[in-house]
Amino acid sequence: MEEKDNGLSKSPSFQVENKVDLTTHSLLLSPGPTEIPRELLLSLIKDVRNPDLDPYFYDFYHGIHSKLTRILNSWGYKTIIMLGEAMLGLEASIINLLKENELGIVLSNGFFGEGFYNLFRLVGRKGEKCIWDEREPIPPDEVESCLSEYPEAKAVYMIHCETPTGIMNPIESIGPKINKFGKMLIVDAVSSLLTVPIKGEEYGIDVLIAGSQKALNLPPGLTINLISEKAWNASIENNPKTFYLSYSIWKDFIEKREEMPPYTHSINMLSGLDEALNRFIVESEENVYKRHEKIREASWAAALSLGLEPFPKEMRYSCPGLTALLMPKGISSIEAFNWIRNKYGITLGIGLGKLKDKILRIGHMGYTASIDFLLLAYFAIGNYLIEKGNVKYSDVSQAMEMIMKKSNI
Repeated sequence: MEEKDNGLSKSPSFQVENKVDLTTHSLLLSPGPTEIPRELLLSLIKDVRNPDLDPYFYDFYHGIHSKLTRILNSWGYKTIIMLGEAMLGLEASIINLLKENELGIVLSNGFFGEGFYNLFRLVGRKGEKCIWDEREPIPPDEVESCLSEYPEAKAVYMIHCETPTGIMNPIESIGPKINKFGKMLIVDAVSSLLTVPIKGEEYGIDVLIAGSQKALNLPPGLTINLISEKAWNASIENNPKTFYLSYSIWKDFIEKREEMPPYTHSINMLSGLDEALNRFIVESEENVYKRHEKIREASWAAALSLGLEPFPKEMRYSCPGLTALLMPKGISSIEAFNWIRNKYGITLGIGLGKLKDKILRIGHMGYTASIDFLLLAYFAIGNYLIEKGNVKYSDVSQAMEMIMKKSNI
């Protein structure tokens, strides 16, 4: 039986060559999971403590909360860090904020927007969606028309960075419009966290969802939820019939320091998260965001030098943490992925859904938003295109030069 694409499946077609492998390290330049810097690897192997019994665990957890609320300008928010991949947070945001007879709206312009919408049916909640061009951001002026169609909706759900296509949606303009209608706003910021400024209170975000495997440069395994007072109260009132996904099971731990966390947490993953946030703070917000902007600019310049078309129609529409490239006619992104991985040990990303074989993606998130990694990515892509007869060696050299030129500050 042919498997149907439900908007959540992400399986590509991999090919592994049986040959002597001359690489000693397989480099992750995909848009998540990402390469992990040595300092974070070391933080993951610290001595294990028991978070249920350690008297210092509450203060340690609260310290992570303080750093997140500072970075995301969300001072009055609760922080729940769930043990599980970031999809957990998307599902939890629906179950906690909507009763079975309440409606949520999804603003969609891509694969994960559709996936968010499909979750409503899977968890037994009512959902509607408004759809826009997948090569452009959601237009803020059209959001009000969407909301007017569903006045009974309680909450609005959207993706900040559509990772499969590299489109960045302007939550800073959309959020206030949603708040004007009195709706809660839930934002998937999994691929945007720490690549662009996010101001939770100013943008009117009620639940911000992030994961450990993108710009935080950690393994998959943590879901970060920042929850406004309005969303927190709604979740407590709803008291959903679930344990692991419930916000309310964290109430005593968050509000009464003598209580244990609701389940045994991964102290090692939390240590990695704490160190990742420390690295961000030490480098400074301004430098981190500027670095992502410059690497995005360099990536686009290199792509155009090789005759490649980025999927977003304009660079200002694109996520700073990745570049999504349309493959030339007759060239398969899956073939390019396999060729580059087998020849150079570099793992890039491919498209998802209907664009799986048409888009090749470079992740430049957090630690990998750097000149050295970008040079390696375009060297590999350029040599694949030489192999296919699409470019010459001089074109690849020009792409390398453009990266160095555009990366200068």
